[in-house]
Amino acid sequence: MENEETKKESTETVEEIKTEEKESTKVVEEKVSIEIICPGCGYKLNESNKFCPNCGTSLKETTQKEENQKAEETEQEKKAAMKLGIIALALFFGGSALSPLLDYILPGDDRTIISAITSILPLAGIVVMIVGRVNYSKNTFLKVVMWIMIGMIISSIILFILFFLWCYITCSTMDTSGCG
Repeated sequence: MENEETKKESTETVEEIKTEEKESTKVVEEKVSIEIICPGCGYKLNESNKFCPNCGTSLKETTQKEENQKAEETEQEKKAAMKLGIIALALFFGGSALSPLLDYILPGDDRTIISAITSILPLAGIVVMIVGRVNYSKNTFLKVVMWIMIGMIISSIILFILFFLWCYITCSTMDTSGCG
Protein backbone atom coordinates (compact mmCIF):
# COMPACT_ATOMS: atom_id res chain seq x y z
CA MET A 1 0.00 0.00 0.00
CA GLU A 2 2.79 2.37 0.84
CA ASN A 3 4.41 1.58 -2.49
CA GLU A 4 1.21 2.47 -4.36
CA GLU A 5 0.86 5.75 -2.47
CA THR A 6 4.50 6.59 -3.11
CA LYS A 7 4.04 5.79 -6.80
CA LYS A 8 0.95 8.03 -6.97
CA GLU A 9 2.80 10.88 -5.26
CA SER A 10 5.84 10.55 -7.50
CA THR A 11 3.60 10.39 -10.60
CA GLU A 12 1.78 13.53 -9.47
CA THR A 13 5.12 15.26 -8.80
CA VAL A 14 6.42 14.31 -12.23
CA GLU A 15 3.25 15.64 -13.87
CA GLU A 16 3.53 18.91 -11.93
CA ILE A 17 7.14 19.29 -13.06
CA LYS A 18 6.14 18.65 -16.69
CA THR A 19 3.39 21.27 -16.59
CA GLU A 20 5.79 23.77 -14.98
CA GLU A 21 8.32 23.07 -17.75
CA LYS A 22 5.68 23.63 -20.43
CA GLU A 23 4.65 26.93 -18.86
CA SER A 24 8.24 28.13 -18.53
CA THR A 25 8.94 27.11 -22.14
CA LYS A 26 6.00 29.23 -23.30
CA VAL A 27 7.31 32.22 -21.35
CA VAL A 28 10.78 31.79 -22.86
CA GLU A 29 9.35 31.46 -26.38
CA GLU A 30 7.34 34.67 -25.89
CA LYS A 31 10.47 36.52 -24.73
CA VAL A 32 12.56 35.17 -27.64
CA SER A 33 10.19 36.48 -30.32
CA ILE A 34 11.81 39.42 -32.08
CA GLU A 35 10.20 42.83 -31.78
CA ILE A 36 10.44 44.95 -34.88
CA ILE A 37 9.78 48.66 -34.53
CA CYS A 38 8.57 50.74 -37.45
CA PRO A 39 11.22 53.29 -38.46
CA GLY A 40 8.48 55.71 -39.52
CA CYS A 41 6.30 55.91 -36.41
CA GLY A 42 7.83 53.60 -33.77
CA TYR A 43 4.89 51.17 -33.78
CA LYS A 44 5.69 47.60 -32.62
CA LEU A 45 5.40 45.14 -35.48
CA ASN A 46 5.44 41.39 -36.01
CA GLU A 47 8.15 39.61 -37.98
CA SER A 48 5.66 38.80 -40.75
CA ASN A 49 4.63 42.44 -41.41
CA LYS A 50 5.81 43.90 -44.70
CA PHE A 51 4.16 47.26 -44.06
CA CYS A 52 3.43 49.12 -40.86
CA PRO A 53 -0.32 48.88 -40.11
CA ASN A 54 -0.15 52.21 -38.30
CA CYS A 55 1.57 54.48 -40.88
CA GLY A 56 2.03 52.27 -43.96
CA THR A 57 5.83 52.45 -44.12
CA SER A 58 7.35 49.68 -46.22
CA LEU A 59 9.75 47.56 -44.19
CA LYS A 60 11.53 46.25 -47.31
CA GLU A 61 12.73 49.76 -48.19
CA THR A 62 14.26 50.24 -44.77
CA THR A 63 16.03 46.89 -44.91
CA GLN A 64 17.40 47.74 -48.37
CA LYS A 65 18.71 51.07 -47.01
CA GLU A 66 20.35 49.25 -44.09
CA GLU A 67 21.95 46.74 -46.50
CA ASN A 68 23.30 49.59 -48.64
CA GLN A 69 24.79 51.23 -45.55
CA LYS A 70 26.42 47.94 -44.59
CA ALA A 71 27.82 47.60 -48.12
CA GLU A 72 29.28 51.11 -47.87
CA GLU A 73 30.83 50.27 -44.53
CA THR A 74 32.41 47.18 -45.99
CA GLU A 75 33.84 49.28 -48.83
CA GLN A 76 35.35 51.63 -46.25
CA GLU A 77 36.62 48.64 -44.28
CA LYS A 78 38.24 47.24 -47.43
CA LYS A 79 40.03 50.53 -48.05
CA ALA A 80 41.22 50.74 -44.44
CA ALA A 81 42.38 47.12 -44.51
CA MET A 82 44.19 47.74 -47.81
CA LYS A 83 45.99 50.75 -46.30
CA LEU A 84 47.03 48.72 -43.26
CA GLY A 85 48.29 45.90 -45.48
CA ILE A 86 50.36 48.26 -47.61
CA ILE A 87 51.79 49.96 -44.53
CA ALA A 88 52.63 46.56 -43.02
CA LEU A 89 54.41 45.43 -46.19
CA ALA A 90 56.26 48.74 -46.51
CA LEU A 91 57.50 48.51 -42.94
CA PHE A 92 58.34 44.82 -43.21
CA PHE A 93 60.33 45.04 -46.42
CA GLY A 94 61.30 48.70 -46.19
CA GLY A 95 63.20 48.23 -42.95
CA SER A 96 65.14 45.37 -44.46
CA ALA A 97 65.96 47.37 -47.58
CA LEU A 98 66.75 50.66 -45.80
CA SER A 99 69.25 49.25 -43.35
CA PRO A 100 72.01 48.31 -45.81
CA LEU A 101 71.33 51.38 -47.95
CA LEU A 102 71.68 53.74 -45.00
CA ASP A 103 74.75 51.86 -43.78
CA TYR A 104 76.37 52.61 -47.12
CA ILE A 105 75.34 56.28 -47.20
CA LEU A 106 75.83 57.35 -43.58
CA PRO A 107 79.23 57.61 -41.88
CA GLY A 108 80.39 56.14 -38.53
CA ASP A 109 78.20 56.41 -35.43
CA ASP A 110 75.13 57.54 -37.32
CA ARG A 111 75.20 54.22 -39.09
CA THR A 112 74.67 52.16 -35.91
CA ILE A 113 71.78 54.29 -34.66
CA ILE A 114 69.98 54.22 -37.99
CA SER A 115 70.69 50.52 -38.35
CA ALA A 116 69.11 49.87 -34.95
CA ILE A 117 66.05 51.90 -35.87
CA THR A 118 65.60 50.27 -39.26
CA SER A 119 65.95 46.80 -37.74
CA ILE A 120 62.82 47.50 -35.69
CA LEU A 121 60.74 48.39 -38.77
CA PRO A 122 60.02 44.77 -39.83
CA LEU A 123 58.69 44.08 -36.33
CA ALA A 124 56.50 47.16 -36.63
CA GLY A 125 55.23 45.79 -39.94
CA ILE A 126 54.30 42.52 -38.25
CA VAL A 127 52.46 44.41 -35.50
CA VAL A 128 50.54 46.49 -38.06
CA MET A 129 49.59 43.30 -39.93
CA ILE A 130 48.37 41.67 -36.69
CA VAL A 131 46.29 44.74 -35.82
CA GLY A 132 44.81 44.67 -39.30
CA ARG A 133 44.00 40.97 -39.09
CA VAL A 134 42.32 41.44 -35.72
CA ASN A 135 40.20 44.38 -36.91
CA TYR A 136 39.46 43.07 -40.42
CA SER A 137 39.62 39.31 -40.01
CA LYS A 138 37.74 38.50 -43.23
CA ASN A 139 39.82 40.72 -45.51
CA THR A 140 41.59 38.66 -48.17
CA PHE A 141 44.39 41.15 -48.85
CA LEU A 142 45.45 41.11 -45.20
CA LYS A 143 45.40 37.31 -45.26
CA VAL A 144 47.77 37.36 -48.23
CA VAL A 145 50.01 39.90 -46.46
CA MET A 146 50.05 37.67 -43.39
CA TRP A 147 51.06 34.60 -45.41
CA ILE A 148 53.76 36.56 -47.25
CA MET A 149 55.23 37.62 -43.91
CA ILE A 150 54.98 34.12 -42.48
CA GLY A 151 56.68 32.72 -45.59
CA MET A 152 59.47 35.26 -45.35
CA ILE A 153 60.00 34.56 -41.65
CA ILE A 154 60.07 30.79 -42.18
CA SER A 155 62.44 31.06 -45.14
CA SER A 156 64.71 33.39 -43.12
CA ILE A 157 64.84 30.88 -40.28
CA ILE A 158 65.63 28.04 -42.68
CA LEU A 159 68.39 30.08 -44.36
CA PHE A 160 69.80 31.02 -40.95
CA ILE A 161 69.96 27.36 -39.92
CA LEU A 162 71.49 26.33 -43.25
CA PHE A 163 74.13 29.06 -42.93
CA PHE A 164 75.17 27.85 -39.49
CA LEU A 165 75.24 24.24 -40.67
CA TRP A 166 77.44 25.28 -43.58
CA CYS A 167 79.76 27.18 -41.19
CA TYR A 168 79.92 24.21 -38.84
CA ILE A 169 80.69 21.74 -41.63
CA THR A 170 83.18 24.04 -43.33
CA CYS A 171 85.00 24.99 -40.12
CA SER A 172 85.20 21.42 -38.84
CA THR A 173 86.83 20.19 -42.07
CA MET A 174 89.33 23.04 -42.30
CA ASP A 175 92.98 22.39 -41.47
CA THR A 176 93.86 25.00 -38.85
CA SER A 177 97.24 23.59 -37.96
CA GLY A 178 99.07 26.18 -40.05
CA CYS A 179 97.26 29.09 -38.32
CA GLY A 180 98.73 30.77 -35.36
